Amino acid sequence: MRYMLNEFEYDEFDDKSIEFQRIESCYKQIFENAGDSIVHTDYKGKILDVNRSFEKTFGYKSEDIVGRPYHEINILREEDIRKISEYIKDIQIDDSSKMVELKAISKDGHPKFVEVNSSLIRRGDRVTESVSIIRDITERKYQEKILREKTESFKTFFENANDGIVYLDDNAVIRASNKKVEELFGYTSDNLIGKKFTELDIFHPVDMVNIFTIFQGALNGEGPPLIEIEGIHKSGKRFYLEINQTLISENENSVSILASIRDITQRKVVEERSRLIDIIEATPDFVFTYDANGKIQYLNQAGRAMFGFSPGDDMTLHEGIPSETHNGIWTGERTLTAKDKSDIIVSQVVMAHQKFEFDEIYYSTIMRDITEQKQNDKHIKDLTRLLIKVQEDERLRISRELHDDLAQNLSALKIICENFFGFSFGIGPGLRKKIKKMTRICQESIDSIRQLTYNLRPASLDQLGIVKTVSEYCKDFQHTNSIEVEFYSGGLDKLRLDFDTEINIYRVVQESLHNIKKHANASLVKVNLISSYPNIILQIEDNGKGFDLSSRKKELITEKRMGLISIEERVGLLKGMFKIQSKKKVGTRIHVEVPCNERIKM
Repeated sequence: MRYMLNEFEYDEFDDKSIEFQRIESCYKQIFENAGDSIVHTDYKGKILDVNRSFEKTFGYKSEDIVGRPYHEINILREEDIRKISEYIKDIQIDDSSKMVELKAISKDGHPKFVEVNSSLIRRGDRVTESVSIIRDITERKYQEKILREKTESFKTFFENANDGIVYLDDNAVIRASNKKVEELFGYTSDNLIGKKFTELDIFHPVDMVNIFTIFQGALNGEGPPLIEIEGIHKSGKRFYLEINQTLISENENSVSILASIRDITQRKVVEERSRLIDIIEATPDFVFTYDANGKIQYLNQAGRAMFGFSPGDDMTLHEGIPSETHNGIWTGERTLTAKDKSDIIVSQVVMAHQKFEFDEIYYSTIMRDITEQKQNDKHIKDLTRLLIKVQEDERLRISRELHDDLAQNLSALKIICENFFGFSFGIGPGLRKKIKKMTRICQESIDSIRQLTYNLRPASLDQLGIVKTVSEYCKDFQHTNSIEVEFYSGGLDKLRLDFDTEINIYRVVQESLHNIKKHANASLVKVNLISSYPNIILQIEDNGKGFDLSSRKKELITEKRMGLISIEERVGLLKGMFKIQSKKKVGTRIHVEVPCNERIKM
């Protein structure tokens, strides 16, 4: 059949031939210019054609390999030839497109990782040819290898990092944590992953609020990336942490936080020690440490100045270590010798320590130079003692003058009034009554003066001693104030004490009973005075209303009351011990112990 087209004639066969040529040319262009390698083989595996990409990838010219079975060319290893054979069998059964990865070898011997996708060509029911598209994935495999290596390296680093690492999503949910986190907080990964860190008791509640605020700021690119905070172990132990937050953008809509957590407890301890050393170096007190042999290991600036030590000097204690220190701690006062041989009185605290790993004992101590304070205290005590002596002497003088002058004059006046009736006659009843009243007033005045004289300076103290004097005073106090007083003494009958001890004990009793009368509202007082070598013990106890001791001491200062203060000062002058106990609605007990300065044995 012939056709006319633009005055040219052609038949149907020619038309089909032209179309076939056009299609063939098109496919040929695709075949030759494809980016992937293409191999055309027959059903026996003989290479029928390869494209330029194949030549470029593997280095073989088409004329060198076309017509040869592919397995005779050193492109594939034995295991890969078997692998491709199994692959061809599989696609003969199932025509669906499949891929297989192989390791090929180029002409110059370089390995090439390839991805093969083969299609079968059938003539009727028989497979006659195959076309394989081969993609060079060497670069991809290389990148995958690098990625795997980096992933493995990251996993190794992540799990074995010296710092704890926590991965948090934008909801503060823990997505991953390493072994160091488990070690720091005592929780396993199973206890942590999938939970918000705010749900865990790993920080103080107050700090948790601050951390969450900082976390929210970090998500917005704000706030400090590095924070220091106190963590809490599962066991309850507290420690210091440094947290470094890094913002990670996963995509436009999702961000997360990678937090590294470092235990800085040791650093904090060192910083605290450094600050402590600065304080110790600046303190005016003498601070040092030394070994069991007295060799000074550390001495602060004040100590070096106090004892005149210079760098390089042999700093060794020669005063010895208090034996009580071996039990842990010793507190007291000592007299030390400075480098210039002068004495230094110090108030000292000594503590014993032990390095268990070496089984070695060492000591630390802090001293304060109280030499001047001691001298001032001694001066004050001497002045106080002198003042009390002057007071007692003045009381003695006043007592004698009252007794010798005023009391005797009143006695004479009384005698005159009593004898007035013997020399006068015709005295009326009114005048007689007045004279009797004058006589009575004279006697009362004499009694008052005698009592005042006794209080100022009991003569019996010099004549009869402390026991009988206190006993008589207790009887007079009971008679005068209607308060029962039970007095007991023991061990003092054959002893005479020095005057200072006797007069001060008497004054303590006198002041105590006066306070009971004035404040206690008591019905019974017990006074015990006994000798218990080497001390004299005085104990005064009442059944009065009692009081709160701490508040009472404040009142003594603000109200300027001197009763208890006077007692305490007198006991202090005797180098004794004064203790007071009181309970409301029960009563008060005063306990005094003073050294027994024995003067005369009777």
